[in-house]
Amino acid sequence: MNFKELCLKYECEKAPYGDNYDQIFKDLRNKKLKILEKMALKLNLGCGREYDEEFKNIDISKDVKTDECYDINKGIKEKDNSVSEIRVGCVLEQVKDLVRVMNECWRVLEPGGLMTGYVPSTDPRVLHLDPHDIRFFQEDTFKYFVKDERNWQYFGKNYGYYPWSKVETSINDNGILHFKIWK
Repeated sequence: MNFKELCLKYECEKAPYGDNYDQIFKDLRNKKLKILEKMALKLNLGCGREYDEEFKNIDISKDVKTDECYDINKGIKEKDNSVSEIRVGCVLEQVKDLVRVMNECWRVLEPGGLMTGYVPSTDPRVLHLDPHDIRFFQEDTFKYFVKDERNWQYFGKNYGYYPWSKVETSINDNGILHFKIWK
């Protein structure tokens, strides 16, 4: 993108700066940051090779394109209630402490925020397929996190599971469980 295109994109003019390109680009960067701050933050946790320009992409691997590289098992670096959407594809089956990671996702999501993803089910075609997987899911697994479900009432709330509001799950023809869960 050339200078003129940058100016048009970020609604600035060269005139007040003369030829001071360092100041122009500094101001452009600041305007872009202010625009991004106003946009709803979306996280793509464990992005792997699925980098998405509309999300903040986070992965533990330094060998894939990310916006930030860190281990979500140790927490998520965003502020409370600051994220509108979280995507986790092929991630939750590999985390060390599922409850902690689910609670961290709940913490950073804004009220009504959505987390979507997919995980291996107990279907024999995907069970123990990936050597990194340490757990598997059934369609009712996520009900332990939803406050109006019996599983959360009997177990989840007594063991520190944060109260999600709703979940939808389905298993595709390949044995992969897709889910949507709302804060």
